[in-house]
Amino acid sequence: MDLFDVLSLLGGLCLFLFSMNVMGDALESCHAVAAEMTDATYKAKYLKN
Repeated sequence: MDLFDVLSLLGGLCLFLFSMNVMGDALESCHAVAAEMTDATYKAKYLKN
């Protein structure tokens, strides 16, 4: 393994960790929207007069 292989491995690992971070942030925002929609559906269905 030479220096280029080590740098390629580190670059791939950094790219993977960055994409996991971005995906986690996207899922958190998606979860907030889904929770709000579910809450509104629950209220409309069970609290209807």
